[in-house]
Amino acid sequence: MNKYETASEALARLEPLLDESGCYEEQVLDAAKTLEEDLQAVLEFIERRSTYNAEWIDHMKKKHGSELNDFFDDPAHSHTHQQFRAIFANDNFNRVNAAAGTGKTTTFGRRVHFILSEFNDVSASDLLAFTFTRNGRDEMQKELEETFDITGVDVRTINSYSKSIAENQYSDLEFVVGEAKTTEIARIWRDIQDDEELEATYESFMSTWKDDRYDPNDIDVVDGVYESHAAKSTVTIQGEEVQLDTIPEEGIAHKSIAQLLTTLGLEYDYQTHIEWASSPSGGSILDFELVEPVQGERLYIQYCTSEETREDRPQYRNIHSERPETIRQLFSSNPKLDNDPEGKTVIVLDGENLLHRPSDDLNWKRKQTKARFANAVQTTLENELQQVGVDLSNRLSGRNLKDYVYDRKVLYHDIVEKVSEFINQARVREWNPVQTKNEVESYLKEEGEDLDEGVEEFARLSIAAYRKFNEVFDNRTKTDFHGSVVLTRDLLREGDVDENNLYSYLFVDEMQDLNRVQFGVVKELAKQRQDVRTFGVGDDWQSIFGFQGARPDLFINFGDELDAGKYDEIDITPEEIFTDDNPLLADFDAFEDTRLENNYRCPESVVDASNALIKNNDIRTEKEPSGLPGGDPVQIHHLGCDTFEHKLNQSMERKIRSLIQESPYSPEETQVLLRQKDADPSFYYSLKKSLPDSVDIRTAHDSKGSEAEHVLIPKVVQNHGYPSLQGDKWVDPVKQPPEIYEEHKASYQLEEERRLFYVALTRSKSRLDVLTVQGAESVFIDELPDSHCEHLRPLSQAELNEIETNREIRKSLSGRVIAKNSQNFATFDWDGRGLVDLNLYDATAAQKRMIKKFEQNGETLMLKNCGIQYRDSYGEETNGSQRLQLQLDDEVEMSNC
Repeated sequence: MNKYETASEALARLEPLLDESGCYEEQVLDAAKTLEEDLQAVLEFIERRSTYNAEWIDHMKKKHGSELNDFFDDPAHSHTHQQFRAIFANDNFNRVNAAAGTGKTTTFGRRVHFILSEFNDVSASDLLAFTFTRNGRDEMQKELEETFDITGVDVRTINSYSKSIAENQYSDLEFVVGEAKTTEIARIWRDIQDDEELEATYESFMSTWKDDRYDPNDIDVVDGVYESHAAKSTVTIQGEEVQLDTIPEEGIAHKSIAQLLTTLGLEYDYQTHIEWASSPSGGSILDFELVEPVQGERLYIQYCTSEETREDRPQYRNIHSERPETIRQLFSSNPKLDNDPEGKTVIVLDGENLLHRPSDDLNWKRKQTKARFANAVQTTLENELQQVGVDLSNRLSGRNLKDYVYDRKVLYHDIVEKVSEFINQARVREWNPVQTKNEVESYLKEEGEDLDEGVEEFARLSIAAYRKFNEVFDNRTKTDFHGSVVLTRDLLREGDVDENNLYSYLFVDEMQDLNRVQFGVVKELAKQRQDVRTFGVGDDWQSIFGFQGARPDLFINFGDELDAGKYDEIDITPEEIFTDDNPLLADFDAFEDTRLENNYRCPESVVDASNALIKNNDIRTEKEPSGLPGGDPVQIHHLGCDTFEHKLNQSMERKIRSLIQESPYSPEETQVLLRQKDADPSFYYSLKKSLPDSVDIRTAHDSKGSEAEHVLIPKVVQNHGYPSLQGDKWVDPVKQPPEIYEEHKASYQLEEERRLFYVALTRSKSRLDVLTVQGAESVFIDELPDSHCEHLRPLSQAELNEIETNREIRKSLSGRVIAKNSQNFATFDWDGRGLVDLNLYDATAAQKRMIKKFEQNGETLMLKNCGIQYRDSYGEETNGSQRLQLQLDDEVEMSNC
């Protein structure tokens, strides 16, 4: 029951007393009348709460508005009323529903500045800001420091906060995260492979996995995997992530070590957690361990950074950690140490000896510097490996090396990643292995004959891996980030978190991407102190991390999920709450909801088109974003190409190349946003080879938070790109959607895909090109409004209608014959409209000879009165998808163009 109702009931109980005034003493009546006046005042205040809020915001605008506007570089700029409302609103719960490009980081900084300026009893240390990523943290800290000269605000990720809370509570708790956690799961997977009871299940799964994902004969993909890893400074040759910054000494060393071990065909674990020793410095992660023993010894390799790098790098919290003498001590028998070095050998590479100059004196931007250092690391490691008995004679190079890297990625690393994702999906739902088994069995039974091959076997293997994972990551002696979030939420709920880790002001960025457990931490933090202000910024329209457990419905139901209506449970009186300088909740069952709707990134044409698209989602908040005035229409290119994968890929690639070449924007200002990379490797790696290096090719998931003048979105094609409705069959058994989707009979997967396409659309600052196929358009193409789009089609609507009526039209067209596939088919490059089949069944012998001639000489061919038909796509689940086909017969005239 809220405070308003409590006051109303109290007033109602007073009425009989006041009506029978002759029955009571004057002192009692005076007290009753005073209480009546106080209660009436409280009720009136609550009833005019919305007006009071408006007055409060207007007052704050007059007091702080000019000062805040002065922070803009352009003096003509000023905050919108929506932004001021978000900055000044002073409720316990504030949701800022910020559409794409509306300046939420700017608004956050202004709000922090306002709070510290307006409330004298609030200091920076009273504020905690959660960001979704470390990049988001850096961006927020930069905004506060550079714009407002504010330091001391605790800006961090929920993972970082939870890690510190868990470490404070459990002093012996070890954290295994990042690549070290991946290595633990890899070890578990190797145990699964060696389990005799699971041998048949494993073999059955691997057979299906290879059919699905493994094509060693696709040279473009094999080369692409190798070259992509080799070109990236942040990953090893096998794809493990390394840490690089302005002094990339350690990262380059790790890449060099991984390169040499891979060249030698030595399987290794990267960032391996050692169970057999407790380091005096608290470290328990070593860089590399060979999977197979060397002469009966487990062999480890550790790179120790130079003293200069160590002194300049904040991540080295303990100055004694990872020094050569510290590592060697772990491998020496010492009764004073808790270690077991028997049967273990270490190679220690000392950066102090490998750098020809101190690290902070080197110009790390020079390729020669990096190459010289990498060579020194490899040369030293080779000598050390030889001394401990490693055979260095069998080296991989050329095609053999590329094949090895490809095999390791697809047949090992990708599987480990998929097992990890399966386990993660179960954990964010807080299912233990037994519950996971029950849920999966229910899913498999429901799917019945529709279940894809290999899924049941993979699920069984992954559940076995999850059981072993829980034995390792027990959340008391060893944990990861998710485990620490669970621990922190529970510690907050039990009141066991130290006061120094509690805050009066709580900010949450990208709130739509939190999972249920992370949201629980925010909820419990809001309860820890009296009168906490919770400021949540997000956009459910851009929630695209469902594969990580993100729950946009929690942000949508912000007030209910945070128990905004239960705040009458705190020990405080209405008079204490409702004072002129402390406006809080209107009636204790609501929250302040502010929308940021002015998009400062995208032109109006892009914003209006993307708005129309996203409003097809049933589960969403309401808002009306607006864009910058004007803007060219969204260009939608309906290629006439075949939907056969190889021809579709080539047609899309050619069109992308031509659009970039003719673009008024440079390749550096251009993004190509793919639906996926690894699930569409031929297209991705072919694009990487054919486009300028400076073109930003990334997935729509990776584009979040980015922008570009010119954005191209290819493959908005039914069954081939956006939307990807096949799901992830390996993880789907544990990826059950939130209940709200079933309640509204809405498609969780389609709505997630629509949000993803919305994110891709709203990266564009100027020009936006969307590529589809005529006859096989994605449902999203139909949802983009014609009023803001220009459709470029090879066939007019009238021609399409004629085909639908007569099954064929006749038209003159030109292009080149690029392949004579068989006696009855050729591939025709239709003047930039894509690759299509040229049907030769009814062609004359002379026409077939001419086709062969034009293929050989590469000349442009004119086909007059050529037949054009739509044919159902073959060899795939078409769901109505069609492809254009050209028909050659004796009515067609052929000539040079």
